[in-house]
Amino acid sequence: MALLKRRKEEEFSRYLAEGNTQTKAAEMAGYAASHAASQGCVLSKKPHIRARVEELREMGSKEIGKSIAVTKDWVIQGLVQNIVDARE
Repeated sequence: MALLKRRKEEEFSRYLAEGNTQTKAAEMAGYAASHAASQGCVLSKKPHIRARVEELREMGSKEIGKSIAVTKDWVIQGLVQNIVDARE
């Protein structure tokens, strides 16, 4: 399964797969704290989110963290390279 189209839903799925509660996963994904509990409940019932969470859990929590870190690292390296190129 590919990444979910909506960024917040993908992030929610990742945080839930890592073992966070529905409420905490919703907060971490950027949903308002005042509505995180209800939003987490609603999201976790959606079939495409349940399927994504299951897929991520099968990948394992180490692999989930690794894919997030690689993405951040890639962005930082790109920014550094842009600075180097601009100075030349």
